[in-house]
Amino acid sequence: MVFYFLRVQLDFSGVESYFPGVWEDFPRFLKLPESFWKRPESFWKVPEGLWNLPERFWKQPEDLWKLPETVRHLPERLQATFHGCRKTFQGLRKLPERFRKLPEASRTTFRGFRTSPEAFRQLPQARIAPLNLAFLMPGVGILNRGAEAFVVELAAALAREHGFAVTLYCRGNATVPGVRVERIGALPRDQRLVNALYSATRLGRKALDTLFLDPLNLEWDTAAFAAFPRLWDGGYDAVVMEGGLVGAWLCRLLRRLQGVPFVDIAHGNSPKWEGAFARQRPDRVVAFTETAARMIRARAPRARIAVIPHGVDLDLFRPDVAPVSLDLPRPVVLAAGAIDDHKRMHLAVEAVAAMGRGSLVLLGEGPEAAAVDRLGARLLPGRYLRSAVPRSAMPSWYTAADCFTLPSLTESFGLTYLEAMACGLPSVAPDEAVRREVVGEAGIFCDVTDPTAYAAAIEAALGRDWGEGPRRRAKRFPVAATVQAYAELLRSLAHHR
Repeated sequence: MVFYFLRVQLDFSGVESYFPGVWEDFPRFLKLPESFWKRPESFWKVPEGLWNLPERFWKQPEDLWKLPETVRHLPERLQATFHGCRKTFQGLRKLPERFRKLPEASRTTFRGFRTSPEAFRQLPQARIAPLNLAFLMPGVGILNRGAEAFVVELAAALAREHGFAVTLYCRGNATVPGVRVERIGALPRDQRLVNALYSATRLGRKALDTLFLDPLNLEWDTAAFAAFPRLWDGGYDAVVMEGGLVGAWLCRLLRRLQGVPFVDIAHGNSPKWEGAFARQRPDRVVAFTETAARMIRARAPRARIAVIPHGVDLDLFRPDVAPVSLDLPRPVVLAAGAIDDHKRMHLAVEAVAAMGRGSLVLLGEGPEAAAVDRLGARLLPGRYLRSAVPRSAMPSWYTAADCFTLPSLTESFGLTYLEAMACGLPSVAPDEAVRREVVGEAGIFCDVTDPTAYAAAIEAALGRDWGEGPRRRAKRFPVAATVQAYAELLRSLAHHR
């Protein structure tokens, strides 16, 4: 129903459904407002007042015409501004001369901006946000082990591929391309007096281990003290600390007073050690495997953990690398790592001896090297060889072997497994979670403490046609992805200071 009332269209369609009986009351509503019909008389007075509005309105433009006077000098100021801009653009005419001196790759990138914004995304991130990083790894230049090799390669890759300014603090005299290396003093982990005191009694050794005062932690602690003044004055955007508990405490002080974030890379696989370091609240704890992350989280529930697996250089470690010449009976079993109690290389000697055929090649050095050499000479006469080779020469040794093994007690990742697989070798490893996560279907797992079972596993690996399986497994861990993940992590921490 529609009513036209005082030139207003009133549409009451649908009102009945919400207000039953409204149409019965509406006629009464029309009768009620007798005084209402008198109100329009007052309404007509409003338009009479409105006739005076134009008279007041036309008086205002007289004031408004004064506005151009207030901006009369604006063109003069604009002219001066544009005159300065002309000088600036005239100076830009010389830009092509300097622009020609840029590398061809840079000119190509900048020319691409004219046509596609994708060229900007292809620029190295370091040109946009270069970072100043510090790494502390005391053993670099002294030890040729997995942790030290990883830090050296990571620092070099961050400098080379992302343009980061990287400083590496270490005990040794190392040369790392693109990285500034500064030597620091520290108490060596192999210092005779320290090791004599540490090994004097079983009770004393246990007490020192409980207090994190073993020789390795003492080296880390003293290195952290030595490097701290330089970290304080270095103006770093982030610090990667391998300095034990003392290093973590000093980094917490640096973060509190200067806002510098720090990262702990969990190189070990000891719940006690890694849990204690993670409880020092680093900005990020980097674990290499999901297994290690769960272990750390169980000991430090509030730790902020990032899982970044190790990566292998698939261009360096390849099956087609020319092998070294070995004058040893076949098949050849290769093991690589430090020769110490933790790696348990003597188990590999015993397993190959139990096979009754083949040879064993050990690559590495360490405090147990002499004892393992004596064992090899006794159990594997003419079938045993130990050597120490640079990392760059490792691919030739991998391709010269028929199988790889590493019977270590624990591993945070096991980079040597990955290198061997990239060269096409199957692996025989202890049966535990980290090794299964890394080696996967490209190896065999067994109880390496049982020489018979260990020998049987090696024989099974040698008798199977693995095809491209090991190499295919290694391709899941490209080093480029690892470096990119670290670069993104460090950049994000630095930018949220």
